[in-house]
Amino acid sequence: LLTYAAENGLSGGERLAGIPGSIGGAVRGNAGAFGTEIKDLMKNVSVLNTETGEVKTCDAVKCDFMYRDSFFKKHPEYIIVSATFTFTPGEKKTIQKEMYHTIAQRNAKQIQGIKSAGSWFVNPAVNSTIQAQFTKETQKESHGGRVPAGWLLQECGMFKKRIGDIQAGTQHANYFINMGNGTAEQAMQLSTLAKTRVRDTFGVQLKEEVVLAGF
Repeated sequence: LLTYAAENGLSGGERLAGIPGSIGGAVRGNAGAFGTEIKDLMKNVSVLNTETGEVKTCDAVKCDFMYRDSFFKKHPEYIIVSATFTFTPGEKKTIQKEMYHTIAQRNAKQIQGIKSAGSWFVNPAVNSTIQAQFTKETQKESHGGRVPAGWLLQECGMFKKRIGDIQAGTQHANYFINMGNGTAEQAMQLSTLAKTRVRDTFGVQLKEEVVLAGF
């Protein structure tokens, strides 16, 4: 989608470049990066109600978008069939340059070519004291009162922490990597340990961004 937009001089989604997955999944989870989210581009979405067979179109407001969340996460009976986005006219070369820059940033901070589900936890909203600590230590500002879960995990000693064959990332502690024969049980044990350490250290309750099936 973003490649097509860039080729046709359509701007607005450059900071979403490099996010893996489908359009439906991106809408369902309100995918985002570097301050831009799918909701910022969304005009409307067509959905199928699997219980009634009805297909209807909803505008962005009715999608109830929130940080990495939407109406569709709470109502799995709806399947996203199609989506319409709004872009703004721009210069093709400028758009492509920004996309390449975004992908380079992602590659530098996130581990590539590994067995991982991506970010395990959503970035939590925290109090002003923790925000100030984050800014002081990283020289970066928090976004919307949220700080990276990876930073909290690293502060709590989760960097490279391993249970069985599941290990917290070597570049990014919010990535859980299957080092060979990792199991779901080991991943959940590591997740529980991570949540406990962050809660005990910062008083912050982490929430999984990954979708858990069978738990």
